[in-house]
Amino acid sequence: TVIRTIQFPLKMLLNVNHSIKPLKSHITLDEIKKIPNLSEKLNTVFTLMDEENNDALKLDDNLFLQSLFSSLYFLLMRHFSVDDNKVAGKSERREFHRIAKFINENFEQNINVKMISENLYIPQRKITTVFKQYSGVELKEYINTLRIKKANELLKEGHTISEAAFGSGFQCIRSFNNIYKNLTGITPSEYLKEYVKK
Repeated sequence: TVIRTIQFPLKMLLNVNHSIKPLKSHITLDEIKKIPNLSEKLNTVFTLMDEENNDALKLDDNLFLQSLFSSLYFLLMRHFSVDDNKVAGKSERREFHRIAKFINENFEQNINVKMISENLYIPQRKITTVFKQYSGVELKEYINTLRIKKANELLKEGHTISEAAFGSGFQCIRSFNNIYKNLTGITPSEYLKEYVKK
């Protein structure tokens, strides 16, 4: 009997331009076998992951292993995703999904922990703890990642850097530039030159 326990890093999945749905917490071999070719595909991904895990590189530095995690998640999501409203689990898990949903819908505003707390009636300290526990990333980093993705969309649509910054929820250009460089490794100007204005 083989049991694989996998915790998917949310930070990694945020870099993919696709909506993320929660997965079933337990997936059996019988469920997998009912779907044609899924078992073979999963075995291929697992084999590659096992080989990469023997590498000295850490996950944060191993882009190929990161892509394998993302591929595995989306492969499983095709067949084993669950409705956000039907996610079973502890009250903290449900609170996490409420927090994530609120952020996803309001990140373009000037949101912070206090605002989330007042809207969801969850204590501020609990918000940061629960979010970190279930996502693996800090609340602020998650919000900034969503904002950077939105800013990139606006830049691709032809907006200026200032318009992209304010339109994605940042309150000042300097903060936007610093956070952008920190999360992507390049500046917004470099992104425009490299990926947009070709």
